[in-house]
Amino acid sequence: MRFAPYDCPPGYAPLSLGSLAAGLIALAAHGRPTWRNLERELSRLYSPDAMLLLDSGTSALALALLATRPSYPGPTAVPAYCCFDIVTAAVGSEESLLFYDVDPLTLQPDLRSLERALRSGARKVLVTHLYGHPVDPRPLKPLLEEHDCLLIEDAAQGFGATVAGRPAGALGPLAVLSFSRAKGVTGGSGGALLGYGDKASARLESVTEAVRSGKHGWRAWVTGVSSWTLARPSTYGLPRRIPALHLGETLYREPTPPSTLSLAAAGILSRSFSLALAAVNGRRETAELLTRVLSAHNDVKVLTPAAGCRSSYLRLPTLLQGAALDRARKNGGKLGIASGYPSVLPSLSQARELTVNPTDGFPGASELVARLFTFATHERVGRRGLRLTERWVQTL
Repeated sequence: MRFAPYDCPPGYAPLSLGSLAAGLIALAAHGRPTWRNLERELSRLYSPDAMLLLDSGTSALALALLATRPSYPGPTAVPAYCCFDIVTAAVGSEESLLFYDVDPLTLQPDLRSLERALRSGARKVLVTHLYGHPVDPRPLKPLLEEHDCLLIEDAAQGFGATVAGRPAGALGPLAVLSFSRAKGVTGGSGGALLGYGDKASARLESVTEAVRSGKHGWRAWVTGVSSWTLARPSTYGLPRRIPALHLGETLYREPTPPSTLSLAAAGILSRSFSLALAAVNGRRETAELLTRVLSAHNDVKVLTPAAGCRSSYLRLPTLLQGAALDRARKNGGKLGIASGYPSVLPSLSQARELTVNPTDGFPGASELVARLFTFATHERVGRRGLRLTERWVQTL
């Protein structure tokens, strides 16, 4: 008897037939009840004072930068190691950037590097909760107060993570969420901008005119159906072999005008939050098992969250060297082992046009580019995936 193929996607956000059906119902009902349900769910989880539901996390970040520019004119400090969509949002909002380095062992901001960026004129600081490991804003508070800077959270990868019991996405005045494929919770596409404090409503209202009316969202629904169907080890090899899909690749995408969340995405999301919250506990258990397996090898360093932070382990981040690094590059893909971002953000040509400090060195970010690989933690890894990963480590 032959075993079924095993080709594990590196990330997956839980979906169900019920959530996909809710997307169709939202299309038929023009989304009105679904939008209210989604807003109530976000209010229950994050308790924001204002929110905008948008077509993507990238649009949410671009609007956050626009909304804060009148009160905080000047560049935004962003980590040198993070998603390329950060640059897309900056290009779309015509925001200048100052980069700061990242601690490669904790994924927290390098405070010395961040202070240099603030002394160079940054008025806003963007922190990113990479791979479910949240950034603790408390050590940043003295610097932010000294330089009169505003904190913006990129919580696109932070669903389910907490800092001192508070959810990532509710740690500062503004937070960006993403609901795209393989995030903690998905609607096939989508994002949100959350605001906190007495200025939240005014800030978000100031950018509503820049938001176009969203589409019905058939593409988001098809994306959800495809993910539910094909993002499993027995079938993922099919889409992964289609170059046009660019699965597993990190690409720069040109900005598009922000629009409202599509009807289908709102419907899918209205039934996905309970699934996503339950999945966080499963990912933590899988990450704990993988950590025990991986920590037995000297060529693998598992990155742990900072003190007081609880990761949601969207993926399990590691630093590899020697045999583990070579093997991960050659044959880790089928086990859901994926490399991180392929370059530091300041090296992107689009970023260089906006960057105030392009010649600064970023050794921590450069080390992450060279050595960081993530291991899949989602529900579809399964026992077979854990056994195969253990065997992979044992044969290094």
